[in-house]
Amino acid sequence: MAIQILEPARPGKGKAWIEYYGEQSGETFKQFEMVVADSAGQITACADDATTILGMVLADATGTQGTKLPVAIATDTQRFVMNVYHVTPGSALSAESLRDNKFGLEVDSNRHYVDIAQASADALMIVSLIDPAGDRYGKVNVVVLAEAQQLGAGGT
Repeated sequence: MAIQILEPARPGKGKAWIEYYGEQSGETFKQFEMVVADSAGQITACADDATTILGMVLADATGTQGTKLPVAIATDTQRFVMNVYHVTPGSALSAESLRDNKFGLEVDSNRHYVDIAQASADALMIVSLIDPAGDRYGKVNVVVLAEAQQLGAGGT
């Protein structure tokens, strides 16, 4: 399995849009997980098949409610590096045919993946491959779909 690297990336677009949000009480999420904010503006890790994503948290949770943590906000131009996932490991392969297709978010043990087997709950689109085609659990660049961005299309 390829090493999972989740990091904000905006090639040619300047720096990522970073905002600080308080965490919910008792959180255990890790750096580079996708998060969502509640109505009080506190963040928690996205659930499996989430269709609303605030962005990617850039620090581990402390477990203390209200602790401010940086989040790279999901926008139309913000790219995130993730690994592909499929329920059948032999099918968890990166491929050029995945580009420009919509997929769901897979969450497993503090790791977030692009679920290429997901037929519903689309939240992500693969925009380019990082690892060569055919790499099992290959790394890809993704964007959060406009309809899944918590702050709205383009992060507005």
